[in-house]
Amino acid sequence: METKRLFRHKQDDNKEPYRYTACGLDNVYLLNGYELYHLEDGVGVSVRDLEDLHYAIGQSLAEQSEPLQPQELRWFRLHLDLTQDALAELLISCDSQTVAQWERREGTASEINDRLIRLLYLGHINNDATLRDILTDLNKDTLPPPDRWTMAQAV
Repeated sequence: METKRLFRHKQDDNKEPYRYTACGLDNVYLLNGYELYHLEDGVGVSVRDLEDLHYAIGQSLAEQSEPLQPQELRWFRLHLDLTQDALAELLISCDSQTVAQWERREGTASEINDRLIRLLYLGHINNDATLRDILTDLNKDTLPPPDRWTMAQAV
């Protein structure tokens, strides 16, 4: 059974929980901070402080102890603005087909890649690209030479 993720806007009173699937996750419910509008072809929704809501969703996913589910992995990839190929280049022993398989429930990310995805997202929301830059450099064919120290031959 999938855990329901409940989100509450600090400035609003609780309403009937609204299942917020527009974020790409099936288990996100808003307790307030939204307005429903009846349209000719159905119901529309307006979410208050959408960017902050997505930040809270990302924090919740990054801090969970369970391994990332396919929808969650895809959510991170999209919020990092990465293609499957670009994400694979940042991960360990991974290619775009592997990422696609994870997103289709045909496998799961290794523990290290699961954690790297979370850390990449946390760096992204904190405007800190250090980890992303390091992973990018590690995956280049040649790394930049060190400035002052070099590896000496062992005797």
